[in-house]
Amino acid sequence: MYILKNMLSFVKNDKMIFLITVLTVFVSAFVMNFSYGIFYNSQQEKKDFEYIPMEIIGKGTDELNKKKLCEYIFSLSDKTDEQIRSFIAYGKIEPFTEPFIFHFRRNGDKFITNETVIENGKKHGILLGGRFMTDEEYSSGAMVALIETDQPRVIMGVPDGDIKDYINEETKRALKDEETVVVDGKEYKIIGYKSIEESPEIPLTTVDDDVKIIGLNIYPHDGLTSTAYKEIVNKATGLIEYDFEMSDSGEIMINNNLILISFFISAIAAINFTVLYKYILIKRKKSLAVFRMCGCSVCKAVVMYIAECILITMPVYILSTCVYEIFVKNIFSNIFEYISQAYNLKVYLFIFFLYIILFIIILMISIVKEVNKPINSMLTGSE
Repeated sequence: MYILKNMLSFVKNDKMIFLITVLTVFVSAFVMNFSYGIFYNSQQEKKDFEYIPMEIIGKGTDELNKKKLCEYIFSLSDKTDEQIRSFIAYGKIEPFTEPFIFHFRRNGDKFITNETVIENGKKHGILLGGRFMTDEEYSSGAMVALIETDQPRVIMGVPDGDIKDYINEETKRALKDEETVVVDGKEYKIIGYKSIEESPEIPLTTVDDDVKIIGLNIYPHDGLTSTAYKEIVNKATGLIEYDFEMSDSGEIMINNNLILISFFISAIAAINFTVLYKYILIKRKKSLAVFRMCGCSVCKAVVMYIAECILITMPVYILSTCVYEIFVKNIFSNIFEYISQAYNLKVYLFIFFLYIILFIIILMISIVKEVNKPINSMLTGSE
């Protein structure tokens, strides 16, 4: 009862101080949440300068097929895709014993040829005759193929004899005629010959959705940032197992720093409130003295004042946090890339309870000091 009376008295007799106190809590909650997000954002930006290997090798699970592979690659964000130079996928198509190798890169919502493979093919004499596929052929699903041969890579041209004599036996069995090869019941026009002993090279865009994919290699331009790598791994869950794991030591350090920052900001916010509330306690000296003479113990007085402060603080803090989460955070996310990733319910509760605990400890010290003064000094106003 006395707690509510004190609050009403506070509002009625000290409107300006009450408004300043409420504003202090509101701003403190806002600053604590914002500071946490800003620090998290800066740490993530620093961490993203830690580049990881230039090649990421993945093994397909039993669930991975061509359809799921395409959905996975197109689900990667544009920012992650910008860091990727090309992909190599390995597919299993009967009756070929060797896996089919699909070289490609993503271009918006399409797959096109891997220009690096084409450049290296021309440079190192891998193309023994004909031509490579074009981007248009690859993206449109043109039925074209390059035939692999048993002829080793040569730089000075093909030895005497017809290049077709070097086609491996498995591929020969799949030939319909000299210009056509049949793969999985589909006819492909032969447009070139390569000097690597593998299955025919065909566009990934031409194979059926249920074709089994047994592996995926990713080749970045200049390495991947940790954020991009996490997206690649997380979205591949259940489909692809990558052979590289990042250390979580960086995350542990970031979390420790975030706790430390939150502690100091919460302490400062609690001190600000305590300074304002001390003014109210000084104005209540005489009423406190009367309470003490009527048998109110120091402990009861301390609990009464702390309860009053908590009743003022909690709704204002919650309101400020809701305003920040619903309206302000999205505005800042356009400026600070990682700030939205910093928050979840656990984080908000952590900041709130850290603030409340420090708030109670610091406030208790101040209140105990005031309440524990001699009753005579409270009545006369002397120290």
